[in-house]
Amino acid sequence: LQGLWVFRKALTQDHLLFLGWMTLVIGVLQNYFLIENGPEMLSGNFRWSGQIALFLMLVILVRHSARYFIADKQGKTWHKTLGLGTYLAHLAGGIVYYIYCLTSIHYR
Repeated sequence: LQGLWVFRKALTQDHLLFLGWMTLVIGVLQNYFLIENGPEMLSGNFRWSGQIALFLMLVILVRHSARYFIADKQGKTWHKTLGLGTYLAHLAGGIVYYIYCLTSIHYR
């Protein structure tokens, strides 16, 4: 949401950014509105679409942020600081979740 706010004007001009947001919307809709019955319900097949779309959106936003803030030297300082803090928090959360998956008995 932070990337949507900061790059809201570029959303209509950058086709990759727009495609990333559309992919995320579709993935989130699949994640929350499609469910399975029976024993397949616990496999979480539709959850993967939301997780993969979120990862792709993160990669697209990091690429766009690097080009916008570093290569083009645009943007405000608080946008850069807030964006870097958000990305580092996301990276730390991903590492903690990865360690949880490696040590949990539910993922073996």
